[in-house]
Amino acid sequence: MKGWFIIYFLILMHTDTDAQNLHFKTYTTKDGLCQNSPYSIAQSQDGFMWFGTQNGLNRFDSKTFKRISFKSRDKKFRPSEMITSLYVDSKGMFWVGTVSEVFLFDHKSDSIFLISQKFPFYKAPSNLWTYKIKENAEGQIIIYQADKIQIIDKLKEKAFVFDSSTFGSDIVDMDVSYDKRSIYVATTKQVFVMNEPNKWNPVIESKYIFTSGIRAIGSVHNEIWIITTDNKIRIWDTKNRNLKTFNEIYPAIKLPTDPVKVHQSKDKSIWLGTRTQGIVKIDPLLKKGTIAGASPDLNGLQKNFILSFYTNTQGIT
Repeated sequence: MKGWFIIYFLILMHTDTDAQNLHFKTYTTKDGLCQNSPYSIAQSQDGFMWFGTQNGLNRFDSKTFKRISFKSRDKKFRPSEMITSLYVDSKGMFWVGTVSEVFLFDHKSDSIFLISQKFPFYKAPSNLWTYKIKENAEGQIIIYQADKIQIIDKLKEKAFVFDSSTFGSDIVDMDVSYDKRSIYVATTKQVFVMNEPNKWNPVIESKYIFTSGIRAIGSVHNEIWIITTDNKIRIWDTKNRNLKTFNEIYPAIKLPTDPVKVHQSKDKSIWLGTRTQGIVKIDPLLKKGTIAGASPDLNGLQKNFILSFYTNTQGIT
């Protein structure tokens, strides 16, 4: 299996099918990357890979990086170059989020547009950091910006905004289920799900009490992986409706001390990204895991801080 990993200061390619012997190739600004901290990754329908960094957007054709210079017909519209979220939806529309706005990008002409130019019913908030952009099975676009969840319903031509007052606590993360049928929103103490239009329900039953706050969530198979501020992982089974610790399900895997990201690839492998210990690849069937930490080896992981994961149409993660 091959895979791409984006971490602090590095882009890494896993090229070994042996789970016990992970090998990587490193790319940096010396290879044409705008900046060495890519926050987000996407793939356009023509196969190009895209990397959003603190200093602009890169296109990658598997050999060379191209830095994108945005072209705007509106002289007043000059978005931030700090790209924090990228998403290409099912219709091929390219969404770009920055530290202050979300806009649409025509990657064939490098032109950018305000969302309202395409969807006049949408009134975009300004000066909000964009954390995630997702899409559900109905083609709705879900945008998570600083304590706001926005849902753009392109078919019904409506937009909905939910904030901390909706959930009773500050929003800390958002994700869409692996089958894209459900939207999940995490607050500091609870996870909510939207299965019906504009109706949010708590996911975790009241008998399960978190002694610490929630940091992040990730949808994996039929589970919600919940990373808490005490660096633990709780796993909620959405079918059987029970909550277990990571160690209960994966007793043979040593949990890293500071997990921050959860990702599922198309081969059903689970990837954990950390701040100081690199990557943990988990086989959910065998209940085994492999840790890839920073190494002086040229074929090893060069840095430990993982910023993002992405699986493309070829199954490369």
